[in-house]
Amino acid sequence: MRIVYICADPGIPVFGTKGASVHIQDVVRELVRRGHDVEIHAVRMGDRVPADLADVPTVEYPLDVDGAGDRERAQAQASRAIAQRVAKSAPDLVWERYSLFSTALASLAKGSGVRGILEVNAPLIEEQRRHRRLDDEAGARSALVEQAGAARAIICVSDPVRAWVEEMTGTERAHTVPNGVDTKRITPVTEEAGRVVVTFVGTLKPWHGVEHLIGARALASSPWDLRIIGDGPQREALEEAARAAGVDVDFRGAVAPHEVPSHLEGSAIAVAPYPAPADEADHYFSPLKAYEYMAAGLPVVASALGQIPVALLGCGVLVPPSDPGALARAIDALAQDPERRTELGAQARLAAEERHSWAGVVGRVLELVEA
Repeated sequence: MRIVYICADPGIPVFGTKGASVHIQDVVRELVRRGHDVEIHAVRMGDRVPADLADVPTVEYPLDVDGAGDRERAQAQASRAIAQRVAKSAPDLVWERYSLFSTALASLAKGSGVRGILEVNAPLIEEQRRHRRLDDEAGARSALVEQAGAARAIICVSDPVRAWVEEMTGTERAHTVPNGVDTKRITPVTEEAGRVVVTFVGTLKPWHGVEHLIGARALASSPWDLRIIGDGPQREALEEAARAAGVDVDFRGAVAPHEVPSHLEGSAIAVAPYPAPADEADHYFSPLKAYEYMAAGLPVVASALGQIPVALLGCGVLVPPSDPGALARAIDALAQDPERRTELGAQARLAAEERHSWAGVVGRVLELVEA
């Protein structure tokens, strides 16, 4: 098939280091592996293009705006420009990542009869209103209703996201299909001899709880080393917290998705220390980092929130969120038990291959479109 992937979200560089960037790249990669001709249309392309995606055609529609209101209008304009250009090539399928104010998929479905997938990864209207700024909420709601009405299938990463989409649009075509992991890009790593390396991968933002991991290292009773792969607005504060606690942390900075496997090498334990949300319903995302840890054959210590307990069933250790003491005890126990680490790591890799691969996720989505 000729497939167009669309992302009109200016906060997501397609070829960037964010989890959302990883998501897009892995979906496109799996579609290409299946023999489809894929083209990417996005408002922000990014510059960290992996070698295996360098030949995928791309078209960028950069936004040149200052204020929030201008940005909202520019997003809507960009989505119309995308739809106009894509319509000329008459693809067999459009796969669009839901973004505020885009109606590209709806325009293509109505104007050209193109089949469309709407991929919803978060309740963006709620996020934008609560954490940023949303001027035209009515316009954002109208765009979502239009997109949902035109999509052949609406793919939601979690049950809470699906419930939100159904409440907002009244659709009966929404399905829960959690995130996945590329088990060919990420393969089992080997522990570094002579020390236990505990690793975190992700953007350094408040909702990832990295401060609790640093706190856990300060409370630890076993010798283990801490590696943090990623960058973000909390980087300086986290470095200062580590210094104040007397904790030596290996901050690796931002890493392109295709470089993550080499930075995971040598790790013995991986951690997803999500903090306690104000409301349990706020933990609506699908734990992409947990799946990547599992694909690397690493035992995972993670907060018992959202989809994580199901994802880590039999291959990880759950701890209460926002509890550095409990986190330290869980990591200490694994640090002292290499046989347990090996057992959990093997189970994690198996689960990644059998239950969480992008091959399975993309296959499921394409089946839903055909159905």
